[in-house]
This record gives sequence, structure tokens and C-alpha cells, in this order.
Amino acid sequence: MAGFPKAKARRDRGVAAVEFAIILPLILVLLAFPVFFGRVFMFYSVAQKAAQNAAQYIATVPKVEMHDSNKAAAANDVAKEIIRLTMGEVNAGSGGIGIQVDCDDGECGTGEVPTEILVNIRLVLYDDYFAFLTYSILGDGPLVINANAKVKYLGT
Repeated sequence: MAGFPKAKARRDRGVAAVEFAIILPLILVLLAFPVFFGRVFMFYSVAQKAAQNAAQYIATVPKVEMHDSNKAAAANDVAKEIIRLTMGEVNAGSGGIGIQVDCDDGECGTGEVPTEILVNIRLVLYDDYFAFLTYSILGDGPLVINANAKVKYLGT
């Protein structure tokens, strides 16, 4: 009986490494989706905040500047730059960002004072880290995120 524990210990050598090798693919699959969707929700949150900031900026531009088409167009450009800078803080990947700033269902910067401002951000998101897993289930196309903000014009 004295030799039995030694023989058992010799047989169990490497079992943990084999178990880990079997479980590792399952762990990767279970990890890929929370990480991917965490990134999706983070990008949506940042895009929504950028849309709100840009809409609030345009909503507070004075009426005198909104009547001047050059100054209104400059304010529109500043709003778009606010979005670009905010979205630049996160790595949106290679998908690209579409920005649309509308005043009363038309482009801001026409020289008319709007009653409401609508900012729409369209973000195309590719999975840069776990594409081999997520695209096999979600499909090969990118995930499109839309963030909108609509505020009433408050300029004085």
C-alpha cells in the first residue's frame, strides 16, 4: 500500500494542462460576446453623448449668428467637430462615422433660425478582436449604431 500514492501521482501529472486545453476554446467563446457587446454599448454611449453635446451647442447659438448664413455654417462645422473630437476619444475602428446636423428638417447654416435641432450619428462598427467568433454567429456585415439627439432651439 505504500507505493500506491506515488503511482497515482505519476498518472495525474499533466491532467490540469489537458483539462485547460479542452476548456480554453469554450472560455474564449464565452468571453468574446460580452467583450464585443460591451464595446458596442460603450460606442453607443459615447456617440449619444456626442450627439447631445453637438445639439446643445447649436441650440445655444445666438439668433444673430443664425441669421448670418456664414456664421450659422461655422456653428454647424463646430458642432460636427465636437462630434469628431468626442468620437476620436474611442477607437471606432475602420468602419467610419456619418454625421448629420439638421435644423428643422434641413441643413443648419442656411441663415434661418430653427425651432429644433436634430443631430444623427451613424457609426459602423467592426469586431477587431473576436471577428472569427462573432461574425460566425452575427453574420459577416458590420454592426451599425445610430445615435440621435433632438433639442429645441434656445438661442437668444
